[in-house]
Amino acid sequence: MLKCTLSLSEIQRAQEIIDSSKNIVLSTHQSPDGDAVGSVGAMSQMLKALNKNVKVVFPDDVPANLNWVPGTQSALVFKQDSNGVEQAMSEADLLIILDYNHLGRIGDGVKKCIERNLDHLKVILIDHHEQPAEFPQVIYSDTSICSTCEMVFHFAGAMNWLEKLDVHTMEAIYCGMMTDTMSFRFPSVTAETHEIVSFMMKKGLKPHVVHEQVHDVQRLEKIKLTGFALSNGLHVLEKYKAAYIVLTKAELDEFNPQPGDTEGLVNMALSIEGTTIAAFFREDDGCVRISFRSKGTRDVNKMARAHFNGGGHKNAAGARMHEPLNEVIQKFHHLLESNEI
Repeated sequence: MLKCTLSLSEIQRAQEIIDSSKNIVLSTHQSPDGDAVGSVGAMSQMLKALNKNVKVVFPDDVPANLNWVPGTQSALVFKQDSNGVEQAMSEADLLIILDYNHLGRIGDGVKKCIERNLDHLKVILIDHHEQPAEFPQVIYSDTSICSTCEMVFHFAGAMNWLEKLDVHTMEAIYCGMMTDTMSFRFPSVTAETHEIVSFMMKKGLKPHVVHEQVHDVQRLEKIKLTGFALSNGLHVLEKYKAAYIVLTKAELDEFNPQPGDTEGLVNMALSIEGTTIAAFFREDDGCVRISFRSKGTRDVNKMARAHFNGGGHKNAAGARMHEPLNEVIQKFHHLLESNEI
């Protein structure tokens, strides 16, 4: 079951860094999803059990259906309290990066804050995306693992923390594993993944409780937004086995959107029979946020990196563009027409 790919010397180095650190900051990416929130939540619980002073930093707001995860209620959100984030970084001995692999994923504000403090910070990276940054002292990167939360479990095993896991920590881990795999449907899910769930269930985890907290608390406005997106913003290109959804800022604003309200729309586009690649284009203040999904051999990570200044995994990637919405969509059309994806 334990699969931590760190070498023995790297595990010892991580242990030494954590043991010698008193003030620890946990950081994750912009627009935090279940894996991001779950991984920082689980790690915060385990480090607090070691009597560490832990602060969680989010670049922006956590979706309402994830605010039950440990660490979220007391977290520092840069968008709301940049001074608090700056102070936490300046006082920290150790920064643990979770569910992102380079500073471009966290927004300019948190990025600059981290860069200003790197001279005194030790850094540990735990992430499953391709091409991790090289500046951390310990880099636990494994693109074969389906979620960062699963990696957190393996890391905990390497640190000999598993016997101390409480139910709240296991719920956070399960949250990330469940959401980043769309309830364990992706090819990256392995027998080990299910063995971890079995281990946690034997220690008291109740998966249905996590599912209900994540999926059964939807606001009426979100349900209406989903209906609008599918009836008005969905485009199917059967010739290219592609589908995409578009929402302008004006359309979004009609539904008073909250963080996480558009999560999962791209998967609905991908679920259309015959579709092997899907995209979701969301117009935001000054940019277009994009989610890509694919099946089989179509590599949206390469496409996102090469053409949209983004990245992620082979079958799931994201990006952010500063060109007008219509130009971003035209670029996607061109790539499909030229058979580049």
